[in-house]
Amino acid sequence: MANRTNPWNQYAKNYKGPAKVLATILLVVIAVLIMVSLTR
Repeated sequence: MANRTNPWNQYAKNYKGPAKVLATILLVVIAVLIMVSLTR
């Protein structure tokens, strides 16, 4: 598994900078929304 190429690593290499930051923020927002929906 360690030798296999990670799609996320490829994505990070292809889209450095603002695009990577926006993707990370979107993932965090989605995670927060899921947590909020579960706690209600």
